[in-house]
Amino acid sequence: ASFTDDDGNEESRTSAATDTVAAAENRPATGAPSISGTAQVGETLTADAGTIADADGLENVSYRWQWVRVEMDDAESDIAGATTARYTVVEADVDRRLRVRASFADDAGNEESRTSAATDTVAGAIPVPALPQAGGLLLALLLLAVGAWRVRSARSGLLRITDAGQRP
Repeated sequence: ASFTDDDGNEESRTSAATDTVAAAENRPATGAPSISGTAQVGETLTADAGTIADADGLENVSYRWQWVRVEMDDAESDIAGATTARYTVVEADVDRRLRVRASFADDAGNEESRTSAATDTVAGAIPVPALPQAGGLLLALLLLAVGAWRVRSARSGLLRITDAGQRP
């Protein structure tokens, strides 16, 4: 401290050092991120902060995301490149479950991470039935259905289909 004494002299004094000031103890985050969407090939899953809370504060938080594949034996592995809040399910995920890990620094600067519950087991894509390759037969059945054609006879196991405007 610097001061002027009663005689007008400039003085300064230095106090003894204090003990080292300890940083505040981290109060760990609680809760977990959540996942919305359908765990099926081709569908997009979306992560959000869910129920994550932290007594040290989350006012200025910015989450970093990592999607995780959970094998049938519960072994987990990070999915390369899957580091945004959205993830499109791929064939490699079939018969496995998915989780997402949110990493962040709380307002006290403590690095934290919380991981979601796993999704249901990922299903394969829903197959789209193929149209019959016999286009002529399909067209004939359609024309029969709308009445443009009609069945004339069924002799010898063969159908005779004619234009509805033709005479037999």
